[in-house]
Amino acid sequence: MQLLLRGLGGGTSALDLPPGASVAQLRAAVQAATGVPTHEQVLTAGGRLLADPGAPLAGALSSASGGVVHLSLRLAGGKGGFGALLRGQGRDGKATDNFDACRDLSGRRIRHVEAEKRLHAWQAEAKERELEKLAMKHMKEMARQSRRDRDDRINVEERKKTMLDMLDGGDSDDDGSSSSGSGSEDEA
Repeated sequence: MQLLLRGLGGGTSALDLPPGASVAQLRAAVQAATGVPTHEQVLTAGGRLLADPGAPLAGALSSASGGVVHLSLRLAGGKGGFGALLRGQGRDGKATDNFDACRDLSGRRIRHVEAEKRLHAWQAEAKERELEKLAMKHMKEMARQSRRDRDDRINVEERKKTMLDMLDGGDSDDDGSSSSGSGSEDEA
């Protein structure tokens, strides 16, 4: 069985394998042709990974691959990314309710989206806040006016009382002096 191997540099080479060959035999042939060790090889055919070393090659290759096998190298894994973070949180047993650092489908952080919603709501309530300010100003002015009117009524009543007291006090003095004066005139 003849297969085409598309290597790392994009070049293509032909591999001759026995008809009942397995994926392990293909890996050995690739190592002989390219020098890439079998544990670092990632072989794909027709978009499918050829991972099971014991599987027969004829069953693993699809008709869509056309007999072309692609070689790539394994990527060295790091200490872990987001998946390791999630696994670590799962082990701790801590459940979080803070999803602000998460992103929505358009890639924006949830906390930014929520802040924008709050800002729009605040702006929408601006007219209502302005009306409340005007109402409070009007109510304060009405209270001031009410106090002024009450103070004016009290002042008017006090002045009336003072005037009446002055008039009453002045009449008693005039009556006393005029009666004593008119009595003396009558006697004379």
